[in-house]
Amino acid sequence: MLALLPREDGAGTVKIRVSRLTVRHIEWWDQHIQPLIDAVPTRPDAGWDWRMIGLMCSVLGASQAPVGYAVGIERAEEDQFVPITLVQIVRRYPHLGDHRKRAVFLWYLSTAPVKEMVHHGLLSSKEVPKRNGVAGLDVAVTEAIRMGWKGRVGTHADPKGSADLVFWYRKQGMVLLDKTAKLGIGPNVSGGA
Repeated sequence: MLALLPREDGAGTVKIRVSRLTVRHIEWWDQHIQPLIDAVPTRPDAGWDWRMIGLMCSVLGASQAPVGYAVGIERAEEDQFVPITLVQIVRRYPHLGDHRKRAVFLWYLSTAPVKEMVHHGLLSSKEVPKRNGVAGLDVAVTEAIRMGWKGRVGTHADPKGSADLVFWYRKQGMVLLDKTAKLGIGPNVSGGA
């Protein structure tokens, strides 16, 4: 798993840690980060409720081994962990390109608006990392390797993210499926953007 992210200002790195998502992380996110996200209604993650996301994935995806992760800034001297990215995956999902194979499916990925975190005193300017979304995607790929799925990861780009979100996923090496592609077991959620 990742341990460092490049700083936004290019002057080094920021120490991070990947942790299983806990109620404490969710409560902190709900209090400090989700209001910053919700202030931009065009964000795909505006209005998300991480308690409900975890519950939904646990109930609907119980046989698919759901798990949530937080990527956060590690402040060792203060024994503090500041979440900057939340991820919810299922670890046993049909591979979108070949349903006979298994993959990890990335259900939810949310990144904190780190520049706003500085403005609100939640981070110092020296702690502003870039590539937070890539770190979240890396969590899913790492799980797919750990599970023996050879790094296979699928996801669905939220329509609220428009072409920008699809472009971002493609830039990370994800393949855009045909709009008629089925995303695995469960309700027929189609592929494409």
